[in-house]
Amino acid sequence: MDGVIFVGLGGFLGASLRYLLGMAVTAGSVIPAATPAINIFGSFLIGVLSLVSERHGLSRHSVILMLQTGFCGGFTTFSTFSLETFALISQGKVAHAVLYSILSVVCCLLSVFAGRALAALCL
Repeated sequence: MDGVIFVGLGGFLGASLRYLLGMAVTAGSVIPAATPAINIFGSFLIGVLSLVSERHGLSRHSVILMLQTGFCGGFTTFSTFSLETFALISQGKVAHAVLYSILSVVCCLLSVFAGRALAALCL
């Protein structure tokens, strides 16, 4: 039961921070700016956390549950990315939607690798 509380707390913090950052980013960009920035940072963070967790056998530790499952799960958002891509397509901005999708996926994947690489250097 403790795990559920830690995941819930992390999810609350991650979702709240995502909301605040989304509000802080100004509109006017060709593609939505807040979601990819949040997803790239969240991917980097989950890369760091996954390596730390593996190296120290912490996969079920309360802090990892709170940060990796809860915070990163609440902070990053594939559903918002999908809705924003749909909106671009609906507005006839298919090229923007394709660019947004490719850049988001590639940058997030590279961020996981970068996070794990940085964590490996520090451990």
